[in-house]
Amino acid sequence: MKKISFILINLIFIVLTVRAQQEVNALHFDGNDDYVSLGTSSILKPSDALSFEAHINPATWAVSDTVYIIASSATQGYYMIIRNGILEAGVFRNGAFMRATFSVSTMTGWHHVAFVYNGRYLYLYFDGTLRRTVDGTTNYPITYGTGSVV
Repeated sequence: MKKISFILINLIFIVLTVRAQQEVNALHFDGNDDYVSLGTSSILKPSDALSFEAHINPATWAVSDTVYIIASSATQGYYMIIRNGILEAGVFRNGAFMRATFSVSTMTGWHHVAFVYNGRYLYLYFDGTLRRTVDGTTNYPITYGTGSVV
C-alpha cells in the first residue's frame, strides 16, 4: 500500500509540474510597433512629483527612429524616449515640455535608465549616474492630456 501511495503522489507531482510548465503568462514582443497600454488611471498621472526607471536593451542605441520607453500621452504628461542616439526624458509643465537629454549612441547591451521630476528639477540617470539636471526655475505641476500611459 505504501508503494502505491508513493507512486500516486509522484504521479500527481509530475502532472502538476508539467501543467505548471505549460501555463505561460508573459509578454512577447516581435520588435514591430510593440507596446503595453497601462490604462488611464490617475495613479499613473502624478502631478507634483514623478520617478520612472527601467532596464532596457534596444537592438541598437543609435536608432534614427523614435523608440518610446514610456509615454503618458502624445502631447502632454511625461515620457522617456531614445531618438537619434539620444536618451530623452520630459515632463509637460506650464504649457511646454521640460527636457533632459544624454547621448547613448555608442552604448550596447542592457542599461538602467531613470528620470526624476520634483516639480522644479528634472534629473536624468544612466546606469545609476546622474547625467543631466534641468532647472525649471519655478515649481509647476505636470499637465496631462487624455489617453493611456504606454
